[in-house]
Amino acid sequence: MFRIHLHLADAELLCRIQSFFGGIGSISISGNSVSFNVKKLEDIKNVIIPHFIKYPLISNKFIDFYI
Repeated sequence: MFRIHLHLADAELLCRIQSFFGGIGSISISGNSVSFNVKKLEDIKNVIIPHFIKYPLISNKFIDFYI
């Protein structure tokens, strides 16, 4: 699963990220937090991974992605 977890105040940002990725995944709210979740392996393989290969992460997050 791919997940971005933020404070509820950043819900619109996660909506924009979901839209950027073509509407894949779902957004869920729990208490004061909001998450963008992509569970379908096909979406992760065909959308998320190619994006991060083309635009690599910076810092230790790159190592987490690579592993």
